[in-house]
Amino acid sequence: MAEKRAPFRAAHLAHAREAAAKGDLLIGGAFEDMEHGMMLFRSSAAAEEFGMNDPYVLNELVPHFGIRMLSAAAGSFHEELS
Repeated sequence: MAEKRAPFRAAHLAHAREAAAKGDLLIGGAFEDMEHGMMLFRSSAAAEEFGMNDPYVLNELVPHFGIRMLSAAAGSFHEELS
């Protein structure tokens, strides 16, 4: 995966940093296997917008971009999101 993503990594990270600067992306990254990752967005609309324009998704490095809602019950983001 490291080799496949190399041509798109700078654009993907710029896209993620832009989403974070707007307050849409709270945290994101790849898991140790480098085949899977997770991103936590402020809203499903923000996640959908990100995915539709993400270089990894557009260039089919991410075979499945799914959105699932999380009901935050505790943690530092809980108060921010409720």
